[in-house]
Amino acid sequence: MASTITLDEAVATLRKQGVGGLRKAIGRHLGAWALIAERASKDNASSFLEVRTGRLRSSIRGTADKDALVGILSAGERNKAEVKYARVQEKGGTIVPTRGQFLAVPTALAKTAAGVSRFASPRDVPGLVFHRSKKGGLMLGEWILTGRGKSKKPTFEPWFWLVRSVYLRPRRYLLAGFVTAEVELRERIANDARGMILGGN
Repeated sequence: MASTITLDEAVATLRKQGVGGLRKAIGRHLGAWALIAERASKDNASSFLEVRTGRLRSSIRGTADKDALVGILSAGERNKAEVKYARVQEKGGTIVPTRGQFLAVPTALAKTAAGVSRFASPRDVPGLVFHRSKKGGLMLGEWILTGRGKSKKPTFEPWFWLVRSVYLRPRRYLLAGFVTAEVELRERIANDARGMILGGN
């Protein structure tokens, strides 16, 4: 005959064992929680986001302090260098220029095969000029001749779109990893309590 127990019953049983019993049960599994949270969050970063350099993914860390019973899941620092976009990718937000009036968003011409801009700034590309699209969008690019013979005509090739802001929706790659690990931790603690109850019957 199968025996079942709710999480509340599990916690209550552990409390009967005293604070030390509860702390011991949680501490025993907290290290596993940190590893699961880190792995799940890195998997989420790969699937939720467009991975380009991998810097954000490799900055994700799960750590555990078993004495203080604290688990920490973080992102944004890699080899002591800040990954500045970690927070906005998690929580979302509007990106605005810190200098000047516009953000320069690279087009395919200015990107690598991985989708990363090949240039730190449009200033690194010689010969670019301003141009407005038919819809009024401001661009930086170059004029080239297309066609053959007498049918040749100038065509504008945009390298960068110039915009005043960009909104990024929240991706919650850390929160989803945290929840995955929390479910596992709760299950492990419940199993400990189940063993105590059934072992005492």
